[in-house]
Amino acid sequence: MSKTATTQSEQLKAVPLDPSVRALGVVSLLNDFSSEVAVRTLPLFLANVLGVRVGIIGLIEGIAESTATLLKLVSGYLSDRFQRKKALALWGYGTAVQNNLESSIHGV
Repeated sequence: MSKTATTQSEQLKAVPLDPSVRALGVVSLLNDFSSEVAVRTLPLFLANVLGVRVGIIGLIEGIAESTATLLKLVSGYLSDRFQRKKALALWGYGTAVQNNLESSIHGV
């Protein structure tokens, strides 16, 4: 390995992550975990407890995926237009956390 490559790799290891980047990573991890738990257990609950047919569950999941994809397009456009990426990310994660809290409080 050349001396230049060694020096560059040592410099990269010495730079710590910004605390806001670290916090956003933890929030993202926890939010993704809670969302995945809900997404994986909801069809089982609908089918086994409520007796919803498989076709209706597929329709619900299709609508949910379509909504998520459209919201990604809208949020990308807003992010590019207003150049307020941090505010948009905080709003998005805040909304997700609020929805998760409301669901757990109301027992849904």
